[in-house]
Amino acid sequence: IYGVDAFIFGTERTEAGKTVLALQMIDVDTATVIWGEEAGKAGVAVTPGAEPTEPLDKIAYAATNSLEQAQQLKVNTIAIGNLINAPPELSEKLSIRLTKSGRFKVIDRSKLELILKEQKLSLTGIIAPEKMKELGKLYGIDAFIFGRKVESYSELPIVVLKLIDVNTGLILWADTFGDTNDELVKIAQQVTKFGTANLRTERSIRTLALWRMEGGFDMEGLMDVMAAEHTKQGRYRVDDRQNLETLLKEQQFTQSGLVNPGTMKEFGRLYGIDALLYGAVSEGFTLKLVDASTATILWAEPVVEIREWFVPVLTSHKQLTDDVIENLLKPNPN
Repeated sequence: IYGVDAFIFGTERTEAGKTVLALQMIDVDTATVIWGEEAGKAGVAVTPGAEPTEPLDKIAYAATNSLEQAQQLKVNTIAIGNLINAPPELSEKLSIRLTKSGRFKVIDRSKLELILKEQKLSLTGIIAPEKMKELGKLYGIDAFIFGRKVESYSELPIVVLKLIDVNTGLILWADTFGDTNDELVKIAQQVTKFGTANLRTERSIRTLALWRMEGGFDMEGLMDVMAAEHTKQGRYRVDDRQNLETLLKEQQFTQSGLVNPGTMKEFGRLYGIDALLYGAVSEGFTLKLVDASTATILWAEPVVEIREWFVPVLTSHKQLTDDVIENLLKPNPN
């Protein structure tokens, strides 16, 4: 009507005691970000090729580089969904970095919020697989980025990011960013490495879902890191955990509850999941793999090696008292 080609939106915030203005130009026809920039940290715009120094900038920078190097990805248009517990500016930083890369089109977050509102959905909630597929078809979205800020004792943020195929709900790409030397990240890497090296089953397993992990720290974060590690290893296709939560809700049961064999078999058949991975922390870390079609245990083994490694890692934290450590490591009565 008015001959407008694009809108510029902006956000002002304070980072490290300095005012920062983040600007993004949005194409009115496609609702994709066609230009973005952050200015104010040094009085001028951030140099495109310069490696950043602020923690969230580093995460956005590293994630964009990682996505650019993932040659097998056949993804053009991305929407950034819910990043659980992460600062809201991380989404903006990712959007600007991905747009600057030139490899991806990014759906403007405000447009995405409007789309979801029309569909009676929310960015802070979980999007059902069928609805995600429908959104992809209607608005040309190939994949969503979901993520989580992991709870830890590290002073630096730890964020797991996952690129989810709108058609299959499978994780196309995933990685952990920030303080990757944190103990929880190391535990997840150690457990995943052990499981991959030792898991042997007669039945062929292609698609895996992390079902439930029991323990005394951020087990949701731990599972997200494990999902990222499994995705990077490439031995299994991994169904996104947020996608799984929606499926469970539709079937009226939860990951914390019991599932009868008939329900599990139907669940596996409907959603193409071959097996579910369980875990528990007691004297070490125990893993078991359950066949989704029969509800029988295909493989189970304690991660023996982790015991000698696990206790020193926990005791190295000055914040963790002996009582807390004892509570974390005591056998589970259930």
